[in-house]
Order: sequence, then C-alpha cells, then structure tokens
Amino acid sequence: MRPDPSRVGVIRFPRSLIFLDDTSGCLIICIVTAWHGDYTSHVGLAVRDAKGTLRFLHASKNSRAVIVDRRLSDYLNRYFLYAGIMVGRPNDLP
Repeated sequence: MRPDPSRVGVIRFPRSLIFLDDTSGCLIICIVTAWHGDYTSHVGLAVRDAKGTLRFLHASKNSRAVIVDRRLSDYLNRYFLYAGIMVGRPNDLP
C-alpha cells in the first residue's frame, strides 16, 4: 500500500494552478495521475525554449524518442487523467 502523499511531505499542484513562469535552471516534473492506485504516470524535465516558453522534455512513448514537447500546461491538458504535477529541483553537490 502506498502512503498518502500529504503524509510524506509531497505537495501536488493541480493542473489548473500551474504557472511556472518564474523558474530558472532545471526542474524535474512528475506528472500526477488521477488513475486509481497510481501515484505518478510520467517524469520529465521543464526546459525553456529560445522564446522563453516552458516546455516538457521527456521520453515519448508515441515518438519513441526523447523530445521537447509542447508548453507544459498544454501537455497536461491533453490528457484528462493528468491531475497535476510534483516539482523537484536538483541541487549541486557541495
């Protein structure tokens, strides 16, 4: 049995509240699913393109390659089972 995310210090952002416009560096994005019994369904990175748009870099099952996909918010709205995201930021080693 998986622990309740709120009990292990995990904060989920519903897709309606996602606006990661003030980010710098690399963010690890875990797609939270609404599918019963699952926790996350996909993992990738948030990257900015040359125009400053926040996009989702991930291994695409359909493309069978690592791609820089559409705007992150558009990607999340494409699938109704995507409930939101969890965000992680890698730290440099001392």
